[in-house]
This record gives sequence, structure tokens and C-alpha cells, in this order.
Amino acid sequence: MTTDGLIYLGLAGETAPGRTVHCGLFRMADGSNEWEPLQRGLPEAPAVRDLVVHPHKPEILYAGTQAGPYRSADRGEHWEKVDVPDHGLPVWSFLFHPHDPEVMFIGYENCEIYRSDDAGERWTRLPVSVRFPEITTAPGANPAKRVLKMDASASEPELIYCRDIREVPGTPRKLWVAAGAGFQSEVGVLLRSSDGGDSWTRVEMGIKPAHTMFVLAFDEHRPERMSCATNGGEVYSSFDGGATWTAHQPPPGGTQIYALARG
Repeated sequence: MTTDGLIYLGLAGETAPGRTVHCGLFRMADGSNEWEPLQRGLPEAPAVRDLVVHPHKPEILYAGTQAGPYRSADRGEHWEKVDVPDHGLPVWSFLFHPHDPEVMFIGYENCEIYRSDDAGERWTRLPVSVRFPEITTAPGANPAKRVLKMDASASEPELIYCRDIREVPGTPRKLWVAAGAGFQSEVGVLLRSSDGGDSWTRVEMGIKPAHTMFVLAFDEHRPERMSCATNGGEVYSSFDGGATWTAHQPPPGGTQIYALARG
């Protein structure tokens, strides 16, 4: 397996009763067009809702599953369960502190957030208290509430934002957002800001994604290498900072891509 550049992709779905859930964790090397399944040490049929590569050690990778967080120290070849005193709920998001990767956060279903100050050896639950308006429990709504995404400003690292918004590594005022016409739509969009979010431009990819753009990922050491994916199975990569894009083969086994990482 080449280590020149890797894309990691996780399939999942919503956790409410009756919702479709796809399963699997896959890896593809840059220059290849074949997805390799990753399984050793993961729970059976993993629903992977977030992936993150260590910013200084690309061989270390975390995956958020329905059975909690898992860690790999060899680029996904083998996995082990991360020992967090949680309530056995699905993991939806990870975050490394932008100035100190020894500090990590994990976001769970039921809006629990855990913090580690020693590279994931010990974890403490943060005093997060969340209340929702009654409209979120309207008929047909997903009653499960979760920390979907977390991000932090490199210039103001104590500010944590939910949603899938990504800073370009090393350039904190350059932001990218994955979007669409709705949770399930026929339009996938990337938005870009060069001024910290004061103004936004729609990215012309030269390709028209057929589903809502769901996730973004940058290579921390080579930020011109980036990938994105929709919740309809489309995966794209750019090797020139988003100027041009290449489409990949969809992952085997499902289309609901909830997690993406580069390393």
C-alpha cells in the first residue's frame, strides 16, 4: 500500500428507527480507482459517521462508529477500541485542537462531548447542556440529537462550530463548506470563502454532483490535495486546491457517505 496519499471513506446513515443505514469503511490510494475495505478490529458492519487523521502523524486515524470510537496506528490496517467512559452511543464527530493535537474532542449522539488532554489516553465528559425547540420533535423528524460536526478556528481555537465547515490547513481564513438544496437533494454544492466567512463563492467543479455534498477532507501536510463526497455515493478529489476535480468510483456496498479523511 502506497503512503503517497490516501482517501478514507465511511458509510453510515441516520440512527432514527426506520432510516436506511449503509455500512463499511474503505481506503483508496491516490492514483488508484479501487476501494479497499478495512475491517480488522472494527465492529461488525461498521456505520462510520466521522473520520479524522492525526495532523502530525498521518499513520494515526480515528473512526466514529455505532459502537463508539476506534483508532488505527497503521493507516487503517488494524483498529482498536478507544477507551472512553461513554454511554455506548454512536460517535458523530472528532476534533483535534488546532494548536495542540494532544487535546482531542469526540462528539456523540445525545449531544455528549468528551475531551482528552493526553492524546486519547483519558477522557472527560464536558458539561454540555442542550435544549431543543418542540419543532425538532414534529412528526417525521429524527428524534435523535447529535453533535454532527465540530471545527475550531486556528486564530480563536476556543470557538467550536457544529456543521461540516473546513478551514484550509495553514490558512485559517480560507474556508470550505459542503452544501446542497436539502438533506436529500439533486444538487451538490461546494462553497469557498477567502475572508474568514465574510463572503462566499460557489465553486465551479466542472462536474455536477447529483446529490447533496456531505463531507470535505484536506491533507493536513499538502492542503492542495482535497476530497469531497455526497450522500449519494459520489466522491471527488482535487490536487490543485479546488481548481480542477476528478471523479472516483463509488464505494462498494452503499452510497450514504458520512465520513471522509485524507492522509
